[in-house]
Amino acid sequence: MRFESSNVQLVAAEKLQGEGMAALRKGNLKVAIDKFTEAINMQPPILMTLLDSRAALYDKTDQLKLALKDAKRMMEHEKANPKGYLRAGKILHRMDKSTMAVEIYKLGIKHIEPSDPHLPRLKEMIEKALEKQNKALKAARKKIYDPMQVLPLELLEMVLEYLPFSNIVAMQRVSKTWQNVISSNARFWATLDFSHAKKPISRSALKNCINKSKYTLTKATLNRIHNFNDTTVIDMVSVCKDLEYMKVMDGFMGSSLTRAMELTKSLKTLILHCQIPYGTFEALINTELPLEHLECLRLGPIEGTLGFVKKEPCLALKRLLVNFAADGEKQRSMHMGQLIPLLPNVQELQLCKIKVEIEKIDLTTLERLEIFVCRHSELRTTEVLYPVSLQILDLSNTSFSNRAPNLAINQETLYNLKRLNLTKSDITVETLLELIPPHETQLTHLRIGFAKFIGFEILAEHYFNYKLLLNLVELSVEGDYEFSHRTIKDLYYLPSLKRLNFSVTSLNGAGAYQFIRNTIFRYVAGQWLRFSEWRDTNLIYRDHTKYRRSPFLWGLVLLGASTAMFCIGNSIPILVAARLIQGMPVGCIWVVGLALVIDTVPANEQNQSLGYVAAGITAGSSLGPLLGGVIYAKAGYVAVFILAFGVIGVDIILWLWVIERAAAKQWQAPAAASDDLVEGKDPDKLAKNEETVREKILNSDIGP
Repeated sequence: MRFESSNVQLVAAEKLQGEGMAALRKGNLKVAIDKFTEAINMQPPILMTLLDSRAALYDKTDQLKLALKDAKRMMEHEKANPKGYLRAGKILHRMDKSTMAVEIYKLGIKHIEPSDPHLPRLKEMIEKALEKQNKALKAARKKIYDPMQVLPLELLEMVLEYLPFSNIVAMQRVSKTWQNVISSNARFWATLDFSHAKKPISRSALKNCINKSKYTLTKATLNRIHNFNDTTVIDMVSVCKDLEYMKVMDGFMGSSLTRAMELTKSLKTLILHCQIPYGTFEALINTELPLEHLECLRLGPIEGTLGFVKKEPCLALKRLLVNFAADGEKQRSMHMGQLIPLLPNVQELQLCKIKVEIEKIDLTTLERLEIFVCRHSELRTTEVLYPVSLQILDLSNTSFSNRAPNLAINQETLYNLKRLNLTKSDITVETLLELIPPHETQLTHLRIGFAKFIGFEILAEHYFNYKLLLNLVELSVEGDYEFSHRTIKDLYYLPSLKRLNFSVTSLNGAGAYQFIRNTIFRYVAGQWLRFSEWRDTNLIYRDHTKYRRSPFLWGLVLLGASTAMFCIGNSIPILVAARLIQGMPVGCIWVVGLALVIDTVPANEQNQSLGYVAAGITAGSSLGPLLGGVIYAKAGYVAVFILAFGVIGVDIILWLWVIERAAAKQWQAPAAASDDLVEGKDPDKLAKNEETVREKILNSDIGP
């Protein structure tokens, strides 16, 4: 019977195949495809022939995806038949997927028998496909034009001038034409930048670059030079008469740098990140040198007090930046009174890690001084006089040993001061009020983080309340434990504020709410606070309530009331009201419970405790429906609510036994209570321990 059925299918399929071929000869391709499709659906023995014919028709009518689908079906139906692979490869070629066609041909060679007569045909198709790919690659390469041959040389030079020096060097490897053009053009070598050098730069390589510049070098950044102690720098300075900028990033330079500076007449900027002896630094402050900007970050070790030989002032020098000690080293004593007369025209003066022991530091003779920076220093002086021209004053991490008489009687008001940094400084309030009087100021940036005698409340008392800092853009009160939710309201007096840093302060949840509300108000008014930093605000989770028991118990009571309404409710309004009442205590219990965890559990164990909370919520949500269903089936409707009332009652009893940390402090020893205050756990008692907390912070490694 199966044999007779297959014969019937074969006869019917052959008949449909003949009708399809007849329609194809008449040019009716759609009818032909329909006939072949009807025959294919019968699954006859001649399925491969029918699929091949329909794929050919799809290919002829540009239905390539359908044709490829039939070809894949042919390969799956008879893996050893090469017709499917040949058909699929032909279609993929039409779809411009030659690489995939080659892979299909290789797959066919793998599966068909070695004695198959179509095997040479598959190999021939692979060779033709690879040959076609090679021709396409050659044609594509011919279409790629070298900009060196197409663009005018003047235009190409203008483009290359905007590229970094490292890219210019790498472009020499493109071709000989590029190498010749770049090497022969001195404009590309007028700026040498070895700041990103991965290997040491030999003397011959540096000399080669100088020769390519044709001695028109104007800017040089030297890094990983093989040996600075030889005459490399001397030779460069002596032959490059137009050199205006030089930066040395590593190594050690001494007498060779001094001799090189004697030969230059054009160098205006010298930045030394390398180590130099103090004698070399002193020689650089010379009236005969044309230097306008001198920066020395690493002075070599020296014993005793650093002094300066009396000589003619250096009239050209406008910027002097010196770090007198490396990281981890102590400040070095220096005669600042001998340095100031040598710099009559200086506009920026930065002195870091110095120790000055004179009666008075008078900077008023520097009439053009706009920026004065003195960081990580100790000034043992009775008074410091600043010039009226000063616009930026940075005294961060600087201490004044004689704090009481620090106020300068003859100090003129700094009307032009715009930036003031007193981070970790012990400058007094009187000095601040003398420098920046509370009746007129142009201050835009103010940092008082960890300042010993100046805090946010001082600013509010003398400046904010009189609306005097209307132009303030940036404010940092980091480490000020007086900054809390009680003082956050004073930010309303700073309408131009864009950046605020109140990390390591006593700001709590109520203060954070006020701050966010203030920020939204500013946004609506078009005065958006763009950046704020909240690091280590340990009290940020707190709000107005000191204890957690009251809100939690009230939440449980309301939860019990809503459960009772569900139990006895027999109308839609009662059930809706019960659901609304239930939502409020659930939210209250969730928030207060998390707050209790943060209050009680140490910081290093809070993640694990919150994991237990999440696991408990998941377990309760999973077991609740199961237990409710079992109880309902065994004891009825009311019994389910009895279980809920029991859980709420047990929770209330357990909460009555809980002793919160805030209450336990009443019985703690004074030392333990003091530790909690240092950790910032009780904002109501922080004011009483302000001095202790400040001293601990100032002696720590925390910095801005």
